[in-house]
Amino acid sequence: AAAAARQGVNAICCVPPFFYPPTEEEAIEHFRQVAATADLPFFAYNLPECTGFTITPEFILKLRDRIPSVVGLKHSSLNLYHLRQFVAAGLTCFMGSGQMLLPALSLGAVGCIDGPVCMAPELWVEIWHAFQSGHMESAIKAQERASRLMDIVWKHGNPRVEKAVLSWRLGIDCGNPRPPRLPLSPELKAEVLNSVKQLAVKPVDQSV
Repeated sequence: AAAAARQGVNAICCVPPFFYPPTEEEAIEHFRQVAATADLPFFAYNLPECTGFTITPEFILKLRDRIPSVVGLKHSSLNLYHLRQFVAAGLTCFMGSGQMLLPALSLGAVGCIDGPVCMAPELWVEIWHAFQSGHMESAIKAQERASRLMDIVWKHGNPRVEKAVLSWRLGIDCGNPRPPRLPLSPELKAEVLNSVKQLAVKPVDQSV
């Protein structure tokens, strides 16, 4: 966090400690120590599926009381009831699932942070603009298109799909995932790219 602050980032986002599930006090102390290294807005990262620790509305309010720099969280959980409570408490909430941007926006989320979104961010920008303009039918259609791209990721594996798609779109070899993650076979890569092309996702024009 301190190194990132020196490089000029706008905020810090921090995941809870994991492997050995922390107590509530241990999690608060973990966040406090990280936040103390950088005088920046602080976001907690709610990732219960991977960390085994759920950031509840009750916990985030305790955290905010103890750490004044806490302004919000990245919510990588499908519990939209909790998201609604985070927003009601005045927290800035980013949805952590590209599948759920539109419903999250309707409950007051401010945006989405999700790895697979980087493959084709324009799909999610389309959702954002349609929602902000009040064109809900267009927003629903845009979310469905974006969700179909996410389906490809979850069917064939993250992050190897993202690397293959970005390599094709950018014309830059993004390599393979680190072991033990396996790369896509040539046959599977062709299948993935064909599915992506069917969603009208195209290589990035490098001349722009």
